[in-house]
Amino acid sequence: MKKIIAASLIICGYVLGYSQSVDAKESKYNLTIKSPDASQLSKHTDIPTSTHTGTVGIDIPIYTIKVGDFNLPITLKYHASGVKVKETASKVGLGWSLSVGGMSLSKQVLGREDKGKIQYINPDNFNPVQSNLNDYNLAKSIKEEFSQLDTQPDIYSFSLGSAAGEFYYDSSGKIIQIPYSTVKIEDSFVFTDDQGIKYYFKAGNQTQTVGGSAPAPNDFSNTDFIITKILLPTRKEIKFNYQASSYSYLNNFYKGLKIPRACVYQNGITYEEFVTKTNVLSESVLQSIEFEGSEVKFVYGNREDINNGLSLNKIEVRNPQHILISDYSLVKDYFISTDSPSAPGYDSEIPYLMKRLKLKEVVNLKDNSKYKFQYYENNPLPNRLSDQTDFVGYYNGKLANHGIPFVKYGDKIYGFGDDKNPDINYAVSGSLKEIQYPTGGKMGLQYELDDFYFEGTETQIGKKDFLISNLEPLGGTFNVNTNGNTVDFKITFQSTANPDEGPVGSLPEGPHFVGELLDNNNIVLRTFLINKEYEFVENIKPSYKIRIRKVGNVNSSHYATLNAQWYETVSEAKQYNKSVGGIRVQKIKKSDADILTHETEFIYRDENNKSTGRYMADDIEYSYIQEIAEDQDMGYTCEQMVISNSGNFNISTINGKPTIYDRVTTRNKNVNNSAESYEIVDEYMNISHTNPKNARSPIFTYANNQFARGILTDRKYYNSQHKLVKKDSYTYEFDNHFNNLSNDYSTGFPGLTIRPYYIGVKSMTCAIHDANGVCMGRNYTFTLDRYEISSAWVKKKMATTTDYFDNKNISQITSYTYDSSYKHTNPTIVNVDFPDLIQRTQFEYAYEKGNQLMISKNMIGIPLETVSSKTVGTISKTLSKTETLYPASQSEADLKTSGLVLPYTILSTDLQNLVSTEVTYDKYDNKGNLQQYTTKDGISTVIIWGYNLTQPIAKIEGAKLTDIQPSLIDTIVNASNTDASAGLNNDETTFLSGLNSFRSNSALSGYQITTYTYDPLVGVRSITSPSGIIESYIYDTSNRLKEVRQQEKDSSGNMIYKTAREFKYNYKN
Repeated sequence: MKKIIAASLIICGYVLGYSQSVDAKESKYNLTIKSPDASQLSKHTDIPTSTHTGTVGIDIPIYTIKVGDFNLPITLKYHASGVKVKETASKVGLGWSLSVGGMSLSKQVLGREDKGKIQYINPDNFNPVQSNLNDYNLAKSIKEEFSQLDTQPDIYSFSLGSAAGEFYYDSSGKIIQIPYSTVKIEDSFVFTDDQGIKYYFKAGNQTQTVGGSAPAPNDFSNTDFIITKILLPTRKEIKFNYQASSYSYLNNFYKGLKIPRACVYQNGITYEEFVTKTNVLSESVLQSIEFEGSEVKFVYGNREDINNGLSLNKIEVRNPQHILISDYSLVKDYFISTDSPSAPGYDSEIPYLMKRLKLKEVVNLKDNSKYKFQYYENNPLPNRLSDQTDFVGYYNGKLANHGIPFVKYGDKIYGFGDDKNPDINYAVSGSLKEIQYPTGGKMGLQYELDDFYFEGTETQIGKKDFLISNLEPLGGTFNVNTNGNTVDFKITFQSTANPDEGPVGSLPEGPHFVGELLDNNNIVLRTFLINKEYEFVENIKPSYKIRIRKVGNVNSSHYATLNAQWYETVSEAKQYNKSVGGIRVQKIKKSDADILTHETEFIYRDENNKSTGRYMADDIEYSYIQEIAEDQDMGYTCEQMVISNSGNFNISTINGKPTIYDRVTTRNKNVNNSAESYEIVDEYMNISHTNPKNARSPIFTYANNQFARGILTDRKYYNSQHKLVKKDSYTYEFDNHFNNLSNDYSTGFPGLTIRPYYIGVKSMTCAIHDANGVCMGRNYTFTLDRYEISSAWVKKKMATTTDYFDNKNISQITSYTYDSSYKHTNPTIVNVDFPDLIQRTQFEYAYEKGNQLMISKNMIGIPLETVSSKTVGTISKTLSKTETLYPASQSEADLKTSGLVLPYTILSTDLQNLVSTEVTYDKYDNKGNLQQYTTKDGISTVIIWGYNLTQPIAKIEGAKLTDIQPSLIDTIVNASNTDASAGLNNDETTFLSGLNSFRSNSALSGYQITTYTYDPLVGVRSITSPSGIIESYIYDTSNRLKEVRQQEKDSSGNMIYKTAREFKYNYKN
């Protein structure tokens, strides 16, 4: 019999490059891994939920903290970008994260962990040779065994909700943002946005990775940071409290081959495998948030997929009287793996590899309403260390994978032949499939593979087998299809009549079988007499033949087989839509009572059915060249190919989604009313990084370029008849000005903030020996690698909106001008060009006004003066001018605004250029609550704050604060504090009586008084107008506004309450 067995692998643009050498102990793709929760939350920053990434974000609202005008939403967020096999679930569940205002700060360690700055190296001239002693000694100090010097900056990712970005420390210890923003970042990790709001962070964990080539056990990294406090300009605070936790989990199962080349002391191929484990020595877990006496509490339980890990099980909100206002339960389960994992040395950890935490339901315990979640589980995810992954790390269901694909090195093929091609049926495993909302409505998600249009040469390596037995005396002929000039054969000969391999020269005696390999002319190329595997290389022939023949009268009970194995390498020019892994959202279906109502389809194709995807990452690699430093005294040098299962995609989100899209069509279909269907076509600017590809360097080159991706350039709107009705177009400028803030900036590379060095050791020789011949000092030959970190301020310069009508098109062009001195990045002039006029708005901020107090507090994004004008033809006319006055010094603030940087006057200028005061903010308390203001007509109004200075309880129009006896104010303030402590829906009769007494006091008879009562953290309960009419607000069990009732007289003249408004809630889905 005979059979052919084929296994193949597609290799994308694999090129064996040449560069410098490195130390053998270092691993090319070994990065310090972020914690599961930080990795999940970082996805929303690193992979924005937008059509250009093919992802959507889903928020489950829990509660919004409100302190003055500042809102801090607490939500459960889902990132629909798929689940990688190695991914560890967060405390919420796989794919989910707890978001508090979108705030986060985490660090990706590159090289050694930075301790406040990297080592300065001249960016334009660095040559570490012995004749250049300063550079040479610097290189030696960096490469010393216990050196703490680092040349690769760690990358910090931050999000404040209102702003997000990345930064690193340069060689002077200065923080360099990527790209520059108006957020002020201090060394102590205090972030101040351009409204003057301060966010305080500190290190939140210590992690240690052990196993294989991981750092020494006493090394640890701080990769996650925690928010400890938010300080508002009014001095009001939001505080965050944490509990300590420690846990561990297995994060990787490394498998690698090392193939030596030009090695003196190392012969043969070596195979290495080891499991690495992350020990979270200390993690700060969010326990509560305190604000104005109230508290949000987070309650945790144990989990079964992380050793000693925690699961977020409840979120409670309590008012200052500790009364439960909001109460959510997170119902959990597990994704269960059904394969059999292997973790050498960590058998006790195997049960944790088989489960991943799953969020099943979010239950509002106040009214028992629920969000329910379903996931794609037809093909259960394999264990987290499984090799059944595609190029990017998603599950591909290839059971035969052992970790290492085929890689060609010289004339030979190495590896296990893993199939890394993606399969959507498996790649969606673990991803969110459906949400059922509390109202019963549902939203379903369908996915497809990411892809991009590929044009180029693609190389396929396949392993073939050809098997015959002695029952086929004529043998069999086979062809070898390869681009090479040679064939790497492995022939296996097995015969019961022949001897096994033994001493040299042992040959069969008596009747036996002979295996032979022949060419197309029947010339015998090789003969096989001994049972073993034969490996050799032959020149390529048009065809080959293998046969088994008898020598002598072989007994019929004996048999023999001959199996030929070889590799075929075929390169072809191809043009097609290619996928290497990753998923995108294809459709979103919304239904009500299981009846489809809306369908949104995302189309990632152009008119010619070509993918609009763009592959933004490095070429897929599973190998690199490693050079061990040569010891010239011992004559030792070695170059080796390292092939592993790691690839150049790590589990953190830098380079986590390599395919993004230049154009996406969003087709919205209203199933019940086709006239309301429409289509939107978005076009984006996506700029890839410029780092050279380098197959020999083991360093990870940061190349995120997030700032230059997903920039919307065009958006077209089509109606249900596919008729263009509107188009928005945007133009931008990439301004490199802020790059020169870096101490490592080079004028020859204006688009870069830094070109970090990586220093390798090529060779060493002993410079000094002691009397016993022991080497006391060495000389080195160093090598250098560099990569690039680019940045730019992406300035929006123009926006054009065109509306299309049957008879004509109308365009509106908006242009933006910015501060030429680069004091800030806010627009200073906005011109709107209509067909018949130009409208101009000019803004001035703290820098333009010279307000040093506001500048010192980074309140540089608040417009202080706004001037609007109109130009028709050649005639320009000022329409309005308003100016908001803030204190310019601390002494002025102490005098006018209780020491706070708050507005005290708003001025306006009319068409006759006359300046008038619109309003004066006369007095604030020490919490920034406005106590008195005066309008332009000279009428002052007093506001009295109660409920522990959190809510206004009375507004007195026509009065000044000095007109009101303090005892009257104290009486209703104290009564409000008592009412606050009484709980929800309490009897407010006593407090209302006190407010009525206040209103009817003869000393206040000349004023218009409006009073208010509240349920703290819920909302206003009553408003009593100056005429005494009460408007009452009723809430449901979930503390949502249910109805508004107004007091009025019935036909008999009696006061009754009549429902004025009712509210019903249908959850958005």
